[in-house]
Amino acid sequence: MGNGTKKCKRTKKGKPYYEGKFGRITVSLNHESELKVGFVYQDEVIPDIAGPPPAFLGAQPDMFGPEQDERLIASVSEEIWQDYLQNRYDMEAKAGLGSLEVVLKDGKTIPSHHQEANKSTRVRHFFTLAANHPHDLEIRQEIRDGQKIVMIKKGNGAHVGDPVIHRQEIKLVCHVDEPIEIILAKLPDEYKEMLELKFDEKSEVSSTLETNSMRQKSKVKTTLEYKGQMLDIYVEPARDIGSGTIKGTEKRWPIREFEAEVKGIYLVGSDIDIKDDPEIVGWTQDDIKQIAIEVLGCEQKLFIESAWNYLERAAGESSARYGHITVQPIFDSKSKPGLKIQEEIMAEDPELWAKVLDAAACGGTVSHEEPVFKAA
Repeated sequence: MGNGTKKCKRTKKGKPYYEGKFGRITVSLNHESELKVGFVYQDEVIPDIAGPPPAFLGAQPDMFGPEQDERLIASVSEEIWQDYLQNRYDMEAKAGLGSLEVVLKDGKTIPSHHQEANKSTRVRHFFTLAANHPHDLEIRQEIRDGQKIVMIKKGNGAHVGDPVIHRQEIKLVCHVDEPIEIILAKLPDEYKEMLELKFDEKSEVSSTLETNSMRQKSKVKTTLEYKGQMLDIYVEPARDIGSGTIKGTEKRWPIREFEAEVKGIYLVGSDIDIKDDPEIVGWTQDDIKQIAIEVLGCEQKLFIESAWNYLERAAGESSARYGHITVQPIFDSKSKPGLKIQEEIMAEDPELWAKVLDAAACGGTVSHEEPVFKAA
């Protein structure tokens, strides 16, 4: 797979790492299971010709519509999100799934596992290998808390029959000045084989896509019986609003989505998370995937029903504001529309693609207009 590090070293606490140009690069593994639902205008919905609504093909808008008001749909999506959260918390309380309570600064009391948080700006750079970039591989980078974080994800998209996106995720944390080429080239062989990543010190990579979004998230709890075991399952729902762009061009696409990801799976009464170590109870990752499909399928249904009910009520008061907005499943990551646009540029406009590569080589962050990723 390349001239990378043969094996990881281990810290005294057993954390795997390898050496880069500026010190240690720590490694974390995660089996990601998540689903997405898009906030869309009615004319962006693509109905499933094989079946009646509410089944959709789940295509994200590839570009901003000239007549679409991104500030409006961002604002409405905030209302839908808050209404959903209240409904979800009420369901949780009725099921007796509360936990220790904490008091927020505004005096509001919430179960401690909710962990509500807002991130005003998340700038992420997505990388494309110069040769043999696998279609199911995503490489992205962001700077967070003074560190460089590189996420490498490999896996499938989803579809109407299975709306859950399953991916193997490797998280790499290192010095902020560590070059992406060194991070990938020196990645230990065991991880390169897992990702089917062919990259050595002679390979090239370019940051051609970028996303910038605002994110709100919480954490909710549900229970499930699986193979005779009662499970406590923690799910992280989130709302992400923003935009993506192809560097060096004016080609951009909207990000307006609800997400839900399984964050923890516990036997009732246990404090051991079996999500990434199912062998503890004699299960495999196939079992974890099945659990995620059942749980997230329910979460998707709950969110869509909550959103539709809210929009129906709100449209009765203002059809101009709410009547042409809806929600629909999304079956790929938020970078997928950008990758599609990028492939079209590479195939049809070599001169523009050269500009993209020049812009990527210059580095820096693309300016995203405020209305694209901030609610009114």
